[in-house]
Amino acid sequence: MAEDKEKVDILLDDDTSGDSPYDKDKVDIVLEDEIFEGEMTLEEQMQADLATADRYINIAEHMKQFEDQDKYYTRPIKYIRKARNYFRDVEKNTEVAEVYTDAIRKLGRKKFTIRSEGKIALYEEACNVRDHAKTPSDYLNAHNIFERIHKYEIKHPIEEKWITPELYERTRSCEDSEEQAKLCLKMAGSKKKQLRRHSLIVSLLVIGCIAAFLAFTRTVSFRRVLGMTESAIGDNESAWQAYKYVLDHGDDSIFDTYIKTRYQAGLDAEKRKDLPTAIGDFRAAAIEPEKPYKDSDKRLVNLELKRLRHPEKYESGLGQIIAFGNMNWRILEMKEDRVFLLKDSAMHRNQVTGEILTFHDRQTDQLTWENSNIRQWLNDVDSTDPEKDPPGFLGAQFTDEERKLILDTELPGARNNDYNVPAGNPTVDKVFLLTAEQVKYYTSTDPIRIPKSETNWWLRTPGKYGGSMAFVNPERNVMSYGYDASADICTIKPCIWVDISK
Repeated sequence: MAEDKEKVDILLDDDTSGDSPYDKDKVDIVLEDEIFEGEMTLEEQMQADLATADRYINIAEHMKQFEDQDKYYTRPIKYIRKARNYFRDVEKNTEVAEVYTDAIRKLGRKKFTIRSEGKIALYEEACNVRDHAKTPSDYLNAHNIFERIHKYEIKHPIEEKWITPELYERTRSCEDSEEQAKLCLKMAGSKKKQLRRHSLIVSLLVIGCIAAFLAFTRTVSFRRVLGMTESAIGDNESAWQAYKYVLDHGDDSIFDTYIKTRYQAGLDAEKRKDLPTAIGDFRAAAIEPEKPYKDSDKRLVNLELKRLRHPEKYESGLGQIIAFGNMNWRILEMKEDRVFLLKDSAMHRNQVTGEILTFHDRQTDQLTWENSNIRQWLNDVDSTDPEKDPPGFLGAQFTDEERKLILDTELPGARNNDYNVPAGNPTVDKVFLLTAEQVKYYTSTDPIRIPKSETNWWLRTPGKYGGSMAFVNPERNVMSYGYDASADICTIKPCIWVDISK
């Protein structure tokens, strides 16, 4: 009997007096109706212990993890042992006591078998995760499973005599769980470094590809292909921009295609009622070639007239900005059949040659608007040799159809009333400068139609002395005493009357 007691005591090696790290998060089922010793007779206590043991066995059989089954098979052994002791020590019935001892042995063998088989299954799972690992997290998962086996087997070793020799041999093959856990942790670190190197290489390759692509996108060949592609899908606005890049980099072979695409882009913009874009596209198609492309000049003028007739609809009213020709203008007056425009931004240089503009090239006491260089340049259209003698303002900034809309204006002499300086002879011009009296009128009436500027700008009114001309300062004040007309300290703001009756 002493030998049986020793064997039974071995079975209680993992009672719940101390839980493993893997038991701390699990629900520990303790039967609430257990009755403590001293509250009933020994026989009643024995019957209660057997009932408790039976219930713990039922709990163990429904547990999924082998650690839980292991734990709950330990508890009925304790209660069956108490019943065995009752028959052995109180009833002196050794035959019945031996029956319970045999039951304890069977539970012990079942408990250790479950412990062994559970450890083997968990070890095989860890090996499978390790062998198929592709990422650091996969190796860490395998490490955690091996670590779980190792920590559990420290407190819950497997006794060879309680399981079959075959099962014990299989269990011994899992005894390197601690080494496997360390190996998986090391492999996770190595894999992480490998992925970092791989990511770095991939990133460098991607960056290199992007850099190469960006470099290629700056080539003329790419822009040519891009223009063809965008034109094929109907995006003519983007297509002409790509062709423009090719032209700007010296490949003139694409010029005809550029003009054709620009014209088509204008048609697209006109359909969607985008007047500013359509006007810009038709202008490029009308003035770039020696001859306007198709009806681009007529379409351009029609859209400009539509905008000039209804500035309040497309831009704004008196004193506000509206586009005409190759620039923006301020609306000074509007009549039923014509509109009076003043260039919005002042010009300091010839827009073709880049030379600084002056009212006249030299000082002369007989200077008037009539014989000034600036009048001749503003109204110059034709040029027999554009390279040696480029056209003036009227010829360079407007198409033929636009010039037809700019009216000839009869200009009386502009007398300087402050100093009684003669006015000079009347002229007829398409492009001209304002007089001092006009500026005073447009800056004093509502709405004020001439804005402040950053520079002084010339008038066609003579100054106080011969060879001088009046000007307007940045605050819109007329300076009647004037400056020497050959000085380059004033800018030019031309004005025109445009026919909107056609």
